[in-house]
Amino acid sequence: MKLFQARGYDSRDAVNNKHYTTLKGIMEKDNPEVYDYDVPQRLHDLYASRDIRYALFIIDKFAGAGYLLNEMVIIDK
Repeated sequence: MKLFQARGYDSRDAVNNKHYTTLKGIMEKDNPEVYDYDVPQRLHDLYASRDIRYALFIIDKFAGAGYLLNEMVIIDK
């Protein structure tokens, strides 16, 4: 069985797209006219008050599922 690692890609000269998104990236894409890019006001408010890793932030603060974080082993590199 061969394992694969997620990686970013170069879409054009001097542009590298990462294999993950950031909260900053979500905020930059905010567009209320496009459903997939309409960032809720609650997330805007949380973004203005904190700067932490995107997935953990969403799980804990936005989705209200902080109990899931208690089941994880979080390693900071």
